Amino acid sequence: MSKQNALPGYETTFVTRIDLADEGLAKFKEKIKSIVKEFDGEFLLEEDWGSRKFAYTVGKETRGRYTHAAFTGKPGIVAELERNYRMQEHIIRFLTVKVADEFDAAKYNETRFDFIKKQAEMAERDRERELRGDRWGDRGDRGDRGDRGDRGDRGDRGPRRPRPMGGEGGGRWGGGDRGM
Repeated sequence: MSKQNALPGYETTFVTRIDLADEGLAKFKEKIKSIVKEFDGEFLLEEDWGSRKFAYTVGKETRGRYTHAAFTGKPGIVAELERNYRMQEHIIRFLTVKVADEFDAAKYNETRFDFIKKQAEMAERDRERELRGDRWGDRGDRGDRGDRGDRGDRGDRGPRRPRPMGGEGGGRWGGGDRGM
């Protein structure tokens, strides 16, 4: 096993403000790459996930631009990256996770490729369903219910039973002696 494969692997995702220019984001990504090189690591993956709406406001922000990256590096790299994230005023949120203690970049790229391939297949299947109008899968026309006919005013039920009131009966909601 080579020295490069023995390094731990990490994934990081950070969210920047929408008003950050593309040049500013590119400059910050270059800074991250230089930090990875300082820690004898390898930058494996960088994905721009685009702009998304938050589920709730985060410091007066309702949208953010997501960026995901994978890399290897010596211990201490995460602390340095997160220190840099905190110093940048345009970073809203970030998360870094350790993928493996001994990271195999080739295996990671292979599994990542399989994952992306499956996502593309699922998206294609969803597009086909949309075109067919098959929103709920293979449920069909729900023929198992048969003809329900005109439900009308439901007069076939008859009158309601009177509910016990006050201290008698102690039904579900009413009365009863509760020892008070």
